[in-house]
Amino acid sequence: MTILKALLWIPTVLLFVSCSTKESVPRYTIAERITSQQGCHVLLYLKSSPSPFPSYNWHTPSVSIITAYSFYCHGGGKTLLSSQGTLYDCEGKRHSLTKEIFRHIHPRLIQIARLLQQHYPKLVITEGWCCPHHFRFLEAMGMSLPRRHLNGTAALLTLASPISLEELPTILKHLYPRLAPVSLKEFTLSGSMLKNEEFSLTLTNKGSHIEISIEIFYDTTKEEPVLPPESFPT
Repeated sequence: MTILKALLWIPTVLLFVSCSTKESVPRYTIAERITSQQGCHVLLYLKSSPSPFPSYNWHTPSVSIITAYSFYCHGGGKTLLSSQGTLYDCEGKRHSLTKEIFRHIHPRLIQIARLLQQHYPKLVITEGWCCPHHFRFLEAMGMSLPRRHLNGTAALLTLASPISLEELPTILKHLYPRLAPVSLKEFTLSGSMLKNEEFSLTLTNKGSHIEISIEIFYDTTKEEPVLPPESFPT
């Protein structure tokens, strides 16, 4: 009997000895998905706390950036009362995004406008490509534009500050590389118009602002003339 009691005490002694000799016991946690009583997964959201917006040392342009989008149809959905009834303008840039034909802008117009903007930061694109609807609406308002607006090869720019026609050739020569034909770098001035073999630029003083009309006549990339549309495109 004494021997049996001694044998029963041995595991107890070993248990206390093991607990007393170790400072910590390794434990393992098994992650399991939490489910509700209905068997649906339970989503646990971390507690949110407000944090300040990040600050970046990015350069903010002081003037708007001119892109092809700047020359999309500028219709504003306006109405005009006339002897023929009520005329409606188009929706402008909203419909310019739906058809590729409405987005054709001659790249030279963008380059010329960007170059002028470097010297005249307050330059504004007033009219670029015009859909037939918007073109007729402008005519009804008494605004006469070249038909080249109908195929994206003309633009009307507005400038609030004064501009001298004589100083423009020096600026526009930067459109051409050093080895470009001399005929492209030579501009002729006639009244309020400046012209070379590729395009013309006409200034009109409106009192409160200056209008700059640009028309493309020759495509230097394709080496072919640029003609206005013979009829209204559809």
